[in-house]
Amino acid sequence: MEHWFILHFEECGRAFQRGEDALSHHRRLWPQYHKTKLNHFTELKDKLPTATERAIRMNRRQEENAVTERNPYCTIPNLISFFQSLEAG
Repeated sequence: MEHWFILHFEECGRAFQRGEDALSHHRRLWPQYHKTKLNHFTELKDKLPTATERAIRMNRRQEENAVTERNPYCTIPNLISFFQSLEAG
């Protein structure tokens, strides 16, 4: 999840070795971050289109690799698209 948040602030195709490394990088970009005390969607809503574009570009760079070798890879834009299709009904 931290990688998704990082994409709201910068282009990042880095594969973090540990979750703690991603979290540390993320906290440098968003010092106010707290896992439970913030409404992340509200805080980052205006950056959502940029993060989605960055995730799609990052994924395209990984598509030549086998699925098990895609690192980093982010499926959150797919989830967002799914929910948007439900809203459109």
